[in-house]
Amino acid sequence: VLPKNTLYSLSKKFETSVDQLKAWNNLKSNTIIIGQLLRVKEEVKPVNASTDDNTALADAGISIKEHLGEVVLIGGKKRYVVQHGDTFYSISKKFGIGMKKLQALNKKEDYLLFTGMVLKVEE
Repeated sequence: VLPKNTLYSLSKKFETSVDQLKAWNNLKSNTIIIGQLLRVKEEVKPVNASTDDNTALADAGISIKEHLGEVVLIGGKKRYVVQHGDTFYSISKKFGIGMKKLQALNKKEDYLLFTGMVLKVEE
């Protein structure tokens, strides 16, 4: 979930209904939060390294909330799920790579992170 997303806007984007999104994600209300991972399709696909990492996790039905601060494997490559309080500096130290390298791996021009963001920590 990105800023300004609503269940309605997501239902239109993914050609489904708000009720279906709520059912797939066990939501009791229309409230969603930034960084929340939602299933937007009925079928679960295998994780594919050629897709965006956040999308790959969502498509595989993997909950980001359950993996905050952990390393996950996508297509055999290590990815780190950002947790509250993480910084580029703390993540670069944790994985022994420079901040500029971490930034380049993730094609980021800034140091902005959000909880639930999936970062490449190896090539």
